[in-house]
Amino acid sequence: MRFAALAARAKRRFPWHWQPVTVAGRSIEIATPTDPNELLIQACQRQESSTTGEDETTLADPFWAQVWRSTAGLDAFLANRDLRGVDVLELGCGTGVAGIAAALRGARVTFTDGATDPLLLLSLTLQRNRIARCGVRRLIFGNDVLPGKRFPLIIASDITYLQKCWPGLLQTLHSHLGVGGEVLLGDPYRSTSTEFIVWASQRRWTVQEHRTELSDTPIRVIRMTTA
Repeated sequence: MRFAALAARAKRRFPWHWQPVTVAGRSIEIATPTDPNELLIQACQRQESSTTGEDETTLADPFWAQVWRSTAGLDAFLANRDLRGVDVLELGCGTGVAGIAAALRGARVTFTDGATDPLLLLSLTLQRNRIARCGVRRLIFGNDVLPGKRFPLIIASDITYLQKCWPGLLQTLHSHLGVGGEVLLGDPYRSTSTEFIVWASQRRWTVQEHRTELSDTPIRVIRMTTA
């Protein structure tokens, strides 16, 4: 879809703007909602009024609208990797910063999210910054599979905070991780993520923790491989 048509479509969904960020040592602009808090309020109202039995795992997750610090930690961690020509899958991409960090280092990135709104804004971001060799797809943990495609590297940030999503996440990792591949998850040392590490380790995953120091806070990168 052309840039102007994408921008108009996004504007019909909610107010948005260009937010300057630094990714992989490069200054870029990403499309983000103007008022992420309003999206959160609307999501909570939909959940309260829902009569279909939906909960926070099926209603649109509004937290994608923020640029979380764990993406910066993952960006810093990727600086030590040679990603030229590597196929990378980002799960729960949100604003796409982690995947963009890989793309700017030469990776071919497939960005995925369970919600459509972040994918719309991400498409604008990729076009504005002329980030090529990337794909944008909708993918819901435990439900969707990208046919015929496995990746040597899967990345994500802040995706383990809901325990009820863990089984679907592991199913998605099993379905998309290539032989000998690895998973890197950025995390701001959430207690639920610590519990996830134990839980995944009990399900034939080898899990390691790496600490990345940012100027304001430490970020944990969880590295997972199949045992």
